[in-house]
Amino acid sequence: MNQMPAGEEFIIDVNGLEIAALKWGEAGGEVILALHGWLDNAASFVPLAPFLSKYQLIAIDLPGHGRSAHKSPDARYHFMDAVADVIDIVDTMACQKLTLLGHSLGGAIATIVGGILSTEISSILLVDALGPFSNEAEEAANQSKKAVKQLRHFRSINKKRVLYPTFEQAVMARKKSGISETSVRLLAERGVIESPNGFYWQYDPRLKLPSLMRLTENQVQSYLNNIVAPLYLIRPTSGLDLEKSFMESRVKKVPSIRVAEIEGHHHVHMDDAAQVGKLLQTFLSA
Repeated sequence: MNQMPAGEEFIIDVNGLEIAALKWGEAGGEVILALHGWLDNAASFVPLAPFLSKYQLIAIDLPGHGRSAHKSPDARYHFMDAVADVIDIVDTMACQKLTLLGHSLGGAIATIVGGILSTEISSILLVDALGPFSNEAEEAANQSKKAVKQLRHFRSINKKRVLYPTFEQAVMARKKSGISETSVRLLAERGVIESPNGFYWQYDPRLKLPSLMRLTENQVQSYLNNIVAPLYLIRPTSGLDLEKSFMESRVKKVPSIRVAEIEGHHHVHMDDAAQVGKLLQTFLSA
């Protein structure tokens, strides 16, 4: 298999907000829009790109992530805001046929977008995600209280970026249990920049603030029930720690779903791209 380049850089102007992206493949082919996980960036899909060479793969940096613009001070990064952002990106791209590929947060977003744009999405590919985390309705006030408290604290201390003396230290700070150092470095090459005072991850610090509200499980399942596109869920054995009964109830809401359980960690699409890529190839060609 020939190695593909790291992708062609380009910008999508979405209502005045610059969304940075990488693309592979020839224009005019069926488009796969790839959405990365929380605090990751478009480089999350570099390892998978060679396995999707039949398509035009477009991996974006979500707003506030990677090289995309940060939102204005009065804006928010709540989950449903991210859903609206992706719908705006889809509308700007104006593709006739579009597949969504999402990992983690990106997969949660793709799930909800698939339930909203149910007749506009040709297929949905998810890695370790099937909708967002949910709360019981009774937890709404507590969730909002926590969000307001943390936002006030964030503003009161005028929180600044964490600076690291070296690039290596920035890489190690981001390394999580299970993800390989090679994969972290891919993310860091795109996400870490050097300033006169040190190196830092350039995502917007506000991304770490909790959402004012979370969807209830009934609301999440309403979106799942509205998905009509074929959906392929890849679940790594050591991925997100979700109760089996919880996931089973969501899976049952999507008539078009197929599920593959594979060995691996949360970033299995990066650490074992060959395994994930071949599964995606088989599903897309069926």
